[in-house]
Amino acid sequence: MNELALFNKMNSIQELSINFQLIKKEIYKIASKFSLKPKIFKIKDNKRSGKRSINKTKISKFYIIDIEGDPFFLLGLLLDDTIIQLYLEDFNSYENFLICCLKIINLLYKNKMTPFSFGFFKESRLKDAFTALTFNKTLKDIESFLIDYEIINLQENNHESLTEALLKIDYLTTDILFLGNFNNIHQLFKQKQFDLILKHNQNCLLNESIILQRRFLKKNRLK
Repeated sequence: MNELALFNKMNSIQELSINFQLIKKEIYKIASKFSLKPKIFKIKDNKRSGKRSINKTKISKFYIIDIEGDPFFLLGLLLDDTIIQLYLEDFNSYENFLICCLKIINLLYKNKMTPFSFGFFKESRLKDAFTALTFNKTLKDIESFLIDYEIINLQENNHESLTEALLKIDYLTTDILFLGNFNNIHQLFKQKQFDLILKHNQNCLLNESIILQRRFLKKNRLK
């Protein structure tokens, strides 16, 4: 079962279908140069994570995850050749939004897919948001995965910007839209400028895919 089929399976669950009535969803096919095909590679010690060593870990299935806002109101996923974005236009149904995101991420985790992102803070922000749902008894069967859930950071150091990383690999196009810090994102959220936020998130996912393939895999891929 491919990643999009996994997502559709999750979307077919009755309670999620109800929740999705309140949550916006966008799905895009992307150019082949950005697509993530299964590869076997090893992971060196992830010293920046401050967590357990994952040296010599072999990974074949992976995806890119990115979020917008603090608290986050948009979840973007790049799976194979598809971008999936879930977002809210207000925070009135925020708990339902978090439940949907949690179940989808848990599904990817159960299917042994490893998440990558650019920025060390995204994992903690996701976990902080999901932890607030622990009182919900219906989530007890899946919340335990958060203990082991780890997003691999694509930064060379915690101060490296996405633009800087793209320059290092000689990949920086003129059509990139980066909106910058949280204040800019939240201002656009208040103004209901969701097209700009979605485009920003798409560009982040696509360019993180380039960094993953042109830099990370070259350093870590098994011969």
